[in-house]
Amino acid sequence: MKHRRRTRLVAILLALCAAQGAEAEVVGTNRNAELDELSGLAVSRRNPGVLWAHNDSGDAPQLFAITPAGALLGTYTLAGAAAVDWEDMAIGRDPDGGADYLYVADIGDNARVRPGIDIYRVREPAVDPSLHGTSNTLDRVERLRFVYEDGPHNAETLLVD
Repeated sequence: MKHRRRTRLVAILLALCAAQGAEAEVVGTNRNAELDELSGLAVSRRNPGVLWAHNDSGDAPQLFAITPAGALLGTYTLAGAAAVDWEDMAIGRDPDGGADYLYVADIGDNARVRPGIDIYRVREPAVDPSLHGTSNTLDRVERLRFVYEDGPHNAETLLVD
């Protein structure tokens, strides 16, 4: 199952490149044992050369700061959050203050039994690219609770505008 998800992610990225007329280029490989079921990925706005990533279901509520080459810079636990079935993440700007926020989507529900879904919002932290493997806790995590009007759904993607 994990191999199929990675294959799907690669296929989507290749399709996006082809749609833009760009050629795909491998710049790194994930070799982090902690990131064993990569599900969400976002490019940092605050930290040049940093990608944010998380695992799918079954992991702790944590994000990983990695380099484009795949090196682990740090692990960031979201205080007070749960990770039932994290599927995706995105970065969005605060319309009032202009700060960048990470949005993590706990929206997976393959069996379609969850009464609601959660999206966690936290201000994007600064990452020191010279430090590798640090552990941090992010406070002031907001939980945005949603309920589908017509009952449970399984979702795989989060877009922030």
